[in-house]
Amino acid sequence: MEKISAYIIAFNEEQKIGQALESVQWADEVLVIDSNSTDNTKQIAEQFGAQIVQVPFAGFGALRNAASDCCSYRWIFSLDADERCTPQVREEIKATINDAAARSAYFIPRRNYFMGKWIKYSGWYPDYRQPQLFRKGELRFTDDAVHEGYEVDGKTACLKHAIWQLPFRDLSELMTKMERYSSLGAAKMGEKGINLARMFNTKAGKTKEDDMIPERFFQPLENGAYKGVAIDKEVFLKAMTAEGRQKLYNPFVFFRVFSCFFVFFRVFRVFRGQLKNEIHK
Repeated sequence: MEKISAYIIAFNEEQKIGQALESVQWADEVLVIDSNSTDNTKQIAEQFGAQIVQVPFAGFGALRNAASDCCSYRWIFSLDADERCTPQVREEIKATINDAAARSAYFIPRRNYFMGKWIKYSGWYPDYRQPQLFRKGELRFTDDAVHEGYEVDGKTACLKHAIWQLPFRDLSELMTKMERYSSLGAAKMGEKGINLARMFNTKAGKTKEDDMIPERFFQPLENGAYKGVAIDKEVFLKAMTAEGRQKLYNPFVFFRVFSCFFVFFRVFRVFRGQLKNEIHK
């Protein structure tokens, strides 16, 4: 029987990490890769018997590589603190790693929940991120600070069953994450030389890196330009009616609006950075 290590990266995740750890107690080894949390994350991890490794944050790519290096076993399962491994995924993982024809790495679908509802649309399901199940040494992450890429030495496949993700505990956490990830995303785009002209142009010169502007938040027009799917005047006025307000208090609408604001903040930060560079020339 193959053995497996499960790791969880964390920073101040005392509200979520307990359930994440509980969901991987079946693994042969459980590690929490902590970036010097100042809350009770470490104490909670100790209660679940997890091995705690302190790794200063220098970007998510470097953090995940450090986590992989710390794992003892041939197979590795990567879970974030806001994710939950379901019994169905657990059994599928056990069967997969003991299959002689197993691939090098596997993507795992994720069911995102927000305000108690499963967000099925707008690209939020199956919402694969990097492969989360892989053989040690056969997957490495890039050094990007956020939305890190990866390289697999071998073939990949997808598991059938989905883990759960609860990305936002409340509105406060939603805003905090939007602030952090939009800043990291803007910095990454700046490093790759992505400017506003490239971001909103589908003509010649558009590269693979431009895909960091999520397609699910923009819809192409016939003339090749992009139109945000946020809120125009007509939609806003309809939302102010009694019936509209009732429909607006809906997790799907709220999630969609948040997604558009996230893109706006990232675009704004790119613009602000370019403006500062021009001023100081």
